[in-house]
Amino acid sequence: KLKFSQQLHHANTLAHLLHQKISHYKYDIDFLVPVPLHKSRLKQRGFNQSGVIASILSKKINIPVNYSYLTREKNTLPQSTLKLRQRRKNLKHAFSATSLGLEQANIALIDDVITTGATRNAALTALRQSHTGEIEVWAVARA
Repeated sequence: KLKFSQQLHHANTLAHLLHQKISHYKYDIDFLVPVPLHKSRLKQRGFNQSGVIASILSKKINIPVNYSYLTREKNTLPQSTLKLRQRRKNLKHAFSATSLGLEQANIALIDDVITTGATRNAALTALRQSHTGEIEVWAVARA
């Protein structure tokens, strides 16, 4: 409902659930990086659900969000409409990481749902090309 029905109030609940999960283990994170949307998808939807969740979580754990470190360069088809093999191909070279002098920082990649892991893997591939710090993946749900 958050993602497809624009019911943004659900982001509070999802961020709370993610916060509960991560509070059970020790983490050393310098900043949160939400999985980005392509600018045309962002314009169409009006918000990035992972960004909204990251913003709320940031306030709870006092770790800043960096919205510009990872960008979505390729306007891909919605992953929810594709099968596993198509998802991987769809996301090939979809993301890029910028050099902001943060390459050694520890980051948490924030996603709403991990279904096949194709988005996570594509984002991690882009980040690992220049990032030498630790990268954790924090997702609200696994489908």
